Amino acid sequence: MMFRGAVLLAAVAGSAVADFPHMNDVKYVVSNPAPGAEGKAISFHGKAFFTVDSPLITSRYSQVIWYTLAPVPLPKDVVEAYDNKTMSVTGWEVDIIRIGANGTEEGVPCYESYNHHYGASLQGKGADLEILPPDLDEPIQHTHGYGTSGRHVWTQNGKSSGKFPTVQNFAEHNGNEARQSLHYMAPGYGTPIESPTTFVFTPMQINTRNPDGSGKRCNAPGANCPLPHQQNAPKGAPWSGLLECPCNFGGNTRMIKTFDHRTDTAACLWNSTVTIQEECFAAVAGQAKNATAADASLPYGCSVSADGTVVTFNTDKHTASCAGTKHCVCRDKTGRINGKRFDSGCIGEPRSELVTTHNPTCDINLYDGGLGCCGGTDVIDGKATSTRFLLDADQDIPPLVDNVFFRWRFYYEDYTPALQDSFHVEWQFGHIEYSAPKCGTCPECGSCSPPEKAVHTLTTHFSVNDLHSSSSQCSGSQSCTDWDRNTKRPIKLLMMGFHCHSPGCLGGKLWNADTGEVLCTVKPMAGDSLVDKHEEDYLWLPPCQWGSAEDGLLPPPVIPMGTNFTSVKWTNNTVAHSGIMAIWQGRASYAD
Repeated sequence: MMFRGAVLLAAVAGSAVADFPHMNDVKYVVSNPAPGAEGKAISFHGKAFFTVDSPLITSRYSQVIWYTLAPVPLPKDVVEAYDNKTMSVTGWEVDIIRIGANGTEEGVPCYESYNHHYGASLQGKGADLEILPPDLDEPIQHTHGYGTSGRHVWTQNGKSSGKFPTVQNFAEHNGNEARQSLHYMAPGYGTPIESPTTFVFTPMQINTRNPDGSGKRCNAPGANCPLPHQQNAPKGAPWSGLLECPCNFGGNTRMIKTFDHRTDTAACLWNSTVTIQEECFAAVAGQAKNATAADASLPYGCSVSADGTVVTFNTDKHTASCAGTKHCVCRDKTGRINGKRFDSGCIGEPRSELVTTHNPTCDINLYDGGLGCCGGTDVIDGKATSTRFLLDADQDIPPLVDNVFFRWRFYYEDYTPALQDSFHVEWQFGHIEYSAPKCGTCPECGSCSPPEKAVHTLTTHFSVNDLHSSSSQCSGSQSCTDWDRNTKRPIKLLMMGFHCHSPGCLGGKLWNADTGEVLCTVKPMAGDSLVDKHEEDYLWLPPCQWGSAEDGLLPPPVIPMGTNFTSVKWTNNTVAHSGIMAIWQGRASYAD
């Protein structure tokens, strides 16, 4: 089959602002409309738009496609029109498409192909991209990562003026919510890129399509959609347990977890007891004589004598002190999952509660699902692959192959000095991901009765300066560097989206902790059907947008540097949820 790749689909003569029909059959709304504009649909504007189709994403059931796809050239007309000129992107749309049996395009429901997240960039001719080999020693901490691709390194090649960015990343509302969530710059603002030539895309896509070929949704009677032995979706749930990247470290797993170790005079708490004899002796190899015991007077698991001469593996599960003549050898919070370094880098109080609440994402001993278990590679049907499969080793991978692709539409206009540049802002609630334990199992987990009380709460305290810590997501000009280093100039918010995952996300709230002013409250919307973009139990997140009263928007709030924020994220935890996210992502500009 052939793809158009990138096509200029519409244009308006001159540079006049025009409204365009949407690519997606979606009514784009915002979470913070001006009074009287509640429910008002937002239209995209600009001079023209073009579309870009990603390469095909080919996968089998439970497969995770997580690497950078082949770059796609932009439409020839666009490249020629903006050679040595600057385009200002004013908005974008995202969709996922399949070519049906009769050769026509059809929207793909997210219960068949789930986008966990993506990275997307427009590249100008003044930038070169090098994709480094995967670094197994680089842990996933505060970025979405590149999967089985390595880090992206952008370098300037001297083919641009240096006055405008040559790379712009589009990392707002960048997950399953992207199709129905508004990505928009109000008139007067834009995202500039000089001499754009190429689209670069890194999806993390999980195949959750019913593999029996019937076309039934997986929770339909008679459907056959196997799930790994350890996952969170209850029987009959409309959502797939695969989408949370479940880990199963039991005997039938494809997942491999190895541990760093520490010696402690306290007991091995939080699931950190060494339970394997060979692991115990290897942890202190060469330091002591090995011994085994079944002795209630010794600590259970692995211990070493105070003088370091004898290491003992004890099978008696009575609790005994690690102090005195024996010191416990415990599994540390760090190690490796599927060969990839695990060192969470979780942020502690006061900015995040994840460390003090012993959230599983911060400790390899507790880690139960997320990016660490969707990464790495597998051997399937005797052949090495460049991807991960989420079924267990004792489960056959169904043979049905699915092919989907992403379609992006970019709206744009000519850059003029009157336009204000926008830059990416972002804050994660202490880590790129976290887990919400089941209700009733922890102080922050809420009660299971009545069901509406089953809410996990995560709170963060941070400052506007932290919004710059994830970088401007652009490169090639001094303006990108200056934004990253800004500590003095006030900014104004233009867009704030909340990135969280189906099906448990109940939304987030952001307020100015110095004044008490609520800046943004995002409540998810969910579908109620089998139709793509309206799927039952799958969410999208209308962002907060600021702009003009004419568009039904409030004016952008001005935020002095040093301003303190507080934010809360709520998750329905009738069942536990693993590897979920709580991230504010948006765009802002200088206010002076």
